[in-house]
Amino acid sequence: MVWKLGVKENRTTVIYPGLTHGFIEKAKKTANKTLRQELGLDNKKVLFTLGRLVERKGVDNLIRALVYIKKKIPNVILIVAGDGPYRRKLEELADRK
Repeated sequence: MVWKLGVKENRTTVIYPGLTHGFIEKAKKTANKTLRQELGLDNKKVLFTLGRLVERKGVDNLIRALVYIKKKIPNVILIVAGDGPYRRKLEELADRK
């Protein structure tokens, strides 16, 4: 496939995304429980999203849906990480909810 782009195969490297099973298992064993305590997440279910904050990604819908999610899972919290042009609007929406 690389040759179709005019790039010599010996000048390319394939890097596979994702985490290995071994990495995940090691992370489970070494998880820092004090961080959850420090953040007040001990008894919380965490819904986490990370990405560029742009309108098309629908984080605003997730913030709105949290009201309904909390009816089924009262101890859930949403953490949104990232930055982008939609950040201020998302913060304003979260403040209203």
